[in-house]
Amino acid sequence: MRAVQVGSPPRRRVQLARALAAAAPALVALGVHAWRYWPFLADDALISLRYSQRLLDGLGLTWTGGAPVEGYSNLLWVLGCALLGAFSIDLIDAARILGFLGMGGALVGIAAWERDAGLCGHTSGASAALGVGLVGGVGVWAIGGLEQPLVAGLLALAIVMARPLAEREQGARSGPAALPLALLCVTRPDGALLAALVGLGVLLARGVTRESLVVVVRLGVPSVLAVLGQLAFRLTYYGDVVPNTAHAKLALTAERLATGWSYVATAAEWSWPLLLMAVPAVLRPRRVVWLPAAPLLGWLAYVAFIGGDIFPGRRHLVPAAVCLGFVIATGMTDQLRKRPWLGVLVAVALLGGQARATLRDPENLRAMDERWEWEGEVVGRLLRTAFWREQPLVAVDPAGCVPYFSELPSLDLLGLNDRYLATHPPADFGRGWLGHELGDGAYVWSRKPDLVLLCGPRGHAAGCFRSGRELLARPDFRAAYVLVEFEGRVPNTVRSSIWVRREGRVGVQHTSDTLTVPGHLLRGDEVVAALDAAGRIGASLPPNRRAVFRLPAEVGDAWDVSVQGDGGATAVLERGRLRVQAGPLAAHVQAVQLTRR
Repeated sequence: MRAVQVGSPPRRRVQLARALAAAAPALVALGVHAWRYWPFLADDALISLRYSQRLLDGLGLTWTGGAPVEGYSNLLWVLGCALLGAFSIDLIDAARILGFLGMGGALVGIAAWERDAGLCGHTSGASAALGVGLVGGVGVWAIGGLEQPLVAGLLALAIVMARPLAEREQGARSGPAALPLALLCVTRPDGALLAALVGLGVLLARGVTRESLVVVVRLGVPSVLAVLGQLAFRLTYYGDVVPNTAHAKLALTAERLATGWSYVATAAEWSWPLLLMAVPAVLRPRRVVWLPAAPLLGWLAYVAFIGGDIFPGRRHLVPAAVCLGFVIATGMTDQLRKRPWLGVLVAVALLGGQARATLRDPENLRAMDERWEWEGEVVGRLLRTAFWREQPLVAVDPAGCVPYFSELPSLDLLGLNDRYLATHPPADFGRGWLGHELGDGAYVWSRKPDLVLLCGPRGHAAGCFRSGRELLARPDFRAAYVLVEFEGRVPNTVRSSIWVRREGRVGVQHTSDTLTVPGHLLRGDEVVAALDAAGRIGASLPPNRRAVFRLPAEVGDAWDVSVQGDGGATAVLERGRLRVQAGPLAAHVQAVQLTRR
């Protein structure tokens, strides 16, 4: 009978089966852990999915009409979600499918790291994978909708595939590790840094020799080509050398460095059990530990340098958690060989400690509480149904949920998807809240948005950020806009205060002899703009309630008035104001038409 050779398909299948068995506890823990945060979905994830949706609709890799702007920083993720969407999979479901595949793949890679070390290797891999599966960011971002799972999966695959190179195995090739590293570079712009750090890890594990340098260069060539290819695409398609998000977020200031250091240090406080599990790898290191340790240390320094992140679960530290898992598995194997029972007991205790820390970590609790993006679904669907024909320009602070669900032309008030705002930062840029510092009220005014939604999906009468505050401070703003209380009712009821341009696409319409006031502009106690059963927008008036609207100065009393809608409401002109009165039944007023006598 022919002997099974190392690396042959039967052996690879056995190794894969053992890796899956070792990773099974971690995969179960990941599912339970992620379910704890359900249905968390980051607003920025919906920015990326809007690019995916518009690509599927034949509108290119764009966020809105006009000159294309690269408001994403995760090209491969956007394309992957679009690919699943092409098979009629809902894009949010697509992001979560990819999320579980990526995070699950990373855990399998960690579990398989010490596969040649027998029972001790399987135990150490299983323990390390379980520990990583208990990290808050891993559970949060398995369902959070952004690209961290893809980064985690590709990074883990690259480290596993690069191990034969690091250990100088005969016949080891650079190709299996080079491909995931190249894909990392396309997943995120800073994926190139991870690729370089993995190459550094290989070099340190092998020892710095001419032969090792040649190996690392071969490993890095596909990554360099990937970076150059995306740069060429960016220059051709977007006319820029960096993503728009880099203009909007990156700043080298003392405040950013302090915030970044706090971000990393606080994460260490809530991950102390895992850090203790890595101690054996530090006290009695094997050279191969440099392969995951180099990207771990380099990535932590990078995250501190850029100022960390604002999302729940410390998403930027997911790659560090994956690398830490490989370090833990490396050191734990040797510990189990010497003192197996003591090693198991210590591992169980520390894993319990990590589970407890994860349950109490405030950054993870934020993911359990953050649900406002789903309010954006209600508001976005309302605007889409109400105004699809008019195609108004919607200026928004929440640039993910409302534009994604409305599919209407949009203006990003925070600048992630707007080139002018991103390339014209304020003087104090880099000293405020990351990603929320940009804004220019004069620029927004010049764009004449038809709808202005400030702060969150529920809107606000005052601005929370620079564009909104400066816009509202203009003396001509309140003359041109009216604050309307919209009420969306599908799939649940959400009210949203939105500024509507009086003379815009969804405002007052003029002809030579008529003037039509849309019902949604009417204001009054308990009066909201809502959809009727037929999906038509209008003012919803309770019985016997009155609504008013201030008319343009040229409108006198010599006009005939007619009400369009249901419920028998009546309307009159009184001293430059249009007054609409509901009868004993509730009324839905779609519009009021004034005709010159």
